[in-house]
Amino acid sequence: MAKKKCTFGKFLLVGLIAAAVAAVVAAWKASNPIDDPWTLPAPKPTTLDPVNAPKPATVDEVKNLAKEN
Repeated sequence: MAKKKCTFGKFLLVGLIAAAVAAVVAAWKASNPIDDPWTLPAPKPTTLDPVNAPKPATVDEVKNLAKEN
């Protein structure tokens, strides 16, 4: 008498492997960041230095001013 083939067991194993692969792919896709097309671009950083800020005097400039007075 020939042995029966275990087709149900193989079918179940293939189904479990496919389900595991599908779960891994779904988790991987869910962990990726999603770009929102409706978000506004980030504002450009502005400098806080005023345009007409006084610059520090150099040593030579201070010496010249001292000689004049």
